[in-house]
Amino acid sequence: MFFNAFTGAREVDRNLIDNARILGARRLQVLRAIVLPSATSWILLSLHTAFGFALIGAVVGEYTGARTGVGFLISDAQGTFDPATSLYLNCDFVEKNHDVVQKLANAFVGTLRWISQHSPEEIAAKMPPSFNGGDPALYAQSIKDSIAMFNADGRMDADGARNVLDVLASFSTNVQPRKDSIDLSKTYTTQFVDAVPIQP
Repeated sequence: MFFNAFTGAREVDRNLIDNARILGARRLQVLRAIVLPSATSWILLSLHTAFGFALIGAVVGEYTGARTGVGFLISDAQGTFDPATSLYLNCDFVEKNHDVVQKLANAFVGTLRWISQHSPEEIAAKMPPSFNGGDPALYAQSIKDSIAMFNADGRMDADGARNVLDVLASFSTNVQPRKDSIDLSKTYTTQFVDAVPIQP
């Protein structure tokens, strides 16, 4: 960004600066009225690239040495069990729509069972072509690398729920002071998963 701003300042029309000085403009007035407006387009153009690099740098910095932030969460999540297949529903909706929730659970568990019985290549072949980004082999490999996070029965593991709470408490100001008073058994249920018909 500095070099773009420097280049923008150097590209200012010298005739404009000379005319301003002839008319008695001081150095600060020349900078404010001519140089900065002329360099603005260069500065804004550089922000397009600089913002992306700044964001990447922030995440990498958090990943390597911070105790909060997205990078820290990525680092902290490595090698830990995080439930990746969950349905988040309002309790009132669940109480009033047992049949709908059961159908959702049936579909979820049926999909998880199917995933556990098929290879990454078979799973990739069932997905829309637009999902693979033009590289089916790479897409199949990404499925292979991440398939372990899905269990075959859809049940929430108590340790997984605890880990989710620990991660949330590490950055959420709402969760952190209440962490020790939260009864995890009341935050999820396997009632509907347990009722999914067993495959023959």
